[in-house]
Amino acid sequence: MRVINFINTIQELLPAAPNTDKENLNYLMNAEKLVFDGDYSNDEEFTWQVQINKCVRAIKKAAGDEIAEDEITENYADKNIYIFYINGERVEVIHTDEYIKYNGKYYRSPELPHHLVGALFTAYFLYASVKHREWLHL
Repeated sequence: MRVINFINTIQELLPAAPNTDKENLNYLMNAEKLVFDGDYSNDEEFTWQVQINKCVRAIKKAAGDEIAEDEITENYADKNIYIFYINGERVEVIHTDEYIKYNGKYYRSPELPHHLVGALFTAYFLYASVKHREWLHL
């Protein structure tokens, strides 16, 4: 109980600013639903906030320096699309083996799309799915 009181006190003293800036990838943490589409997905749908936030953090980690649109070629081998639903609005993040595109901006991506999706499913989403089934006694 002391730990919970401590955490609540810290949250009161240092409240987190809301993610309202659509230019910032943190805005995606406001999503109610996330859908994967593309070469390495089966239109999987996720609604747990912890899953959505994990995906946003992984995308932020994979997004390198911003690059100009004229540096972009459409000669990519891999492509994944992360579709976030925020207050009824559909927001897409496109991840290819060359770049990540969010809100009209391009970022160099040293991480391949299938590596990012594979890491998410192996390390977290699969575990959460299994735990969810256990809770439902399936």
